[in-house]
Amino acid sequence: MTAVTRRRPRSRQAAPAVRAPRLNGRRLAPYLFVVPALLLFAVFKLYPIGWSFLLSLHKTVQGVDTFVGLDNYTRLVHDPLFWTALQNTAVILVVPHRPYDRPAPGHAPARSAPPAGTEDGTGPAAEQRVKHKAEHLTKGWA
Repeated sequence: MTAVTRRRPRSRQAAPAVRAPRLNGRRLAPYLFVVPALLLFAVFKLYPIGWSFLLSLHKTVQGVDTFVGLDNYTRLVHDPLFWTALQNTAVILVVPHRPYDRPAPGHAPARSAPPAGTEDGTGPAAEQRVKHKAEHLTKGWA
């Protein structure tokens, strides 16, 4: 007796999914999103820094560039004005600033309470404001 094997009917298989391009087993899309930011950084930050360094290696006299190498930097290190400027900059960076919510000595706090007797809009300060407004409004009419 021979065994009859029945074939299973073929089911429709889904089309293979389109796979994202890969770079060394990693997806490439995240890197492509970063490329524009890196290009902008290179154009607006790295290029000017590099160009400034190259310019610092030259000396321009009456429109003529001559390569001087690191002579400009040795001149800078021996200049006392440079060290004074560097010291002043360090002081500005290191000395802590007063917090904005603390008043300077001798000054009123930023959020001070109104003077006594003026909480309800009465007292000498309120009378002076009303008098000032009245003078301002009637100026030129008398």
